[in-house]
Amino acid sequence: MVQLPPSIKIGASATVEVQTSEGAREFKSRIEDMEAHFLLVSMPTERGQLVPIPSGQYVTLSVTTPSAANLFVEGEVVGRRAQPFPMLVIRPISVESNQQRLFHRVQVRIEPTGFWRWIGDGDPPPTARPGTENGETTWQALDGTIVDVSGGGVAIVSDVELPREAWVQIRFPLPATKEPFESRGRIMVARPRPHAGKAQYQLGVKFEGLDKKEQERLVKANHQHQIEERRRARGL
Repeated sequence: MVQLPPSIKIGASATVEVQTSEGAREFKSRIEDMEAHFLLVSMPTERGQLVPIPSGQYVTLSVTTPSAANLFVEGEVVGRRAQPFPMLVIRPISVESNQQRLFHRVQVRIEPTGFWRWIGDGDPPPTARPGTENGETTWQALDGTIVDVSGGGVAIVSDVELPREAWVQIRFPLPATKEPFESRGRIMVARPRPHAGKAQYQLGVKFEGLDKKEQERLVKANHQHQIEERRRARGL
């Protein structure tokens, strides 16, 4: 479980960022309560109407701290409360400072050219890659589809459920540019996602040890993809 820092206070102003098919949208909110490892925030509104954010949706909270700095909480909506007023129940996945802020998630549909789970002992050494020495015994090939990507990680839909903290290696073409990209990371989220009568799982992968230049290349491709999607939406 993610430990919430003491600088996040009840009553603090917050902004809820949600990814939609038209890109990221932001709504004003407030930290109403904290229960164990969950945050309760007031339900966002738009033009006097509640904004429906379903359970399972990933959101980013920008929370103002007493020192006027911002913390960014990546989390999953796990429920709602109707009383004493509408609230979202959010399970934090990670907490970042201004300098560490995770990048916007971009909704995509990308078939990886490679997706593997580490099944060796301990953590995989930096040189341990699928296809190298002992790769057949230390990496297990899996199938999956990338459904969103950011500078900090990806979400993958797979028929296989993986445990939290499991190491994976993933290789895929970048959005827009189609340039090859590869990184490894850990499973931070694994939740069921029923589909066509069979069990599927949405896996949240957080990149580990990603080179800054590679991260910038990924972010640039995401930005280009967003521009192209907005042009298509406007019929340009």
